[in-house]
Amino acid sequence: MSAKAGEMSRETAIYRCENCQHRVVTRAGALIAECEKCGSVSFKTGWNRTYAAPSRAKADAPFEEVG
Repeated sequence: MSAKAGEMSRETAIYRCENCQHRVVTRAGALIAECEKCGSVSFKTGWNRTYAAPSRAKADAPFEEVG
C-alpha cells in the first residue's frame, strides 16, 4: 500500500520513501509531509509489519477421544 504527501496518515507508523528509502514517522490523523531527505511525495506503508506465525501446538496434539 502507498501513501502520498498531503494525505492524512491512517495510522501511527513508519512510512518509507519510495524514492530514497528514508523512513518517516507519522501519527494517525496527521498530514503526511514530503520526504525530508529527497522531497519525494510517495511513501510505502506496511513494509515493516511482522506477523506471528500460527501456532501448530493444537494441530499437532494427539487426538483424544471423549466419552
